[in-house]
Amino acid sequence: MNIPHSCRGGKCGRCKVQLLAGEVTTLNQEGLTDTEIEQGYVLACSTIPLSDISINR
Repeated sequence: MNIPHSCRGGKCGRCKVQLLAGEVTTLNQEGLTDTEIEQGYVLACSTIPLSDISINR
């Protein structure tokens, strides 16, 4: 799946997706608000899946 991205460093938020299931390690969340983080959003450009995942884009 292609996910749009811009900075590739976790700063702009263009690659924001909502994690519905699975485990990830997040390297950077600068492009997200506290509310988005609470709602399960991650930045695809700076997140490493640790299992199979489901996302909402």
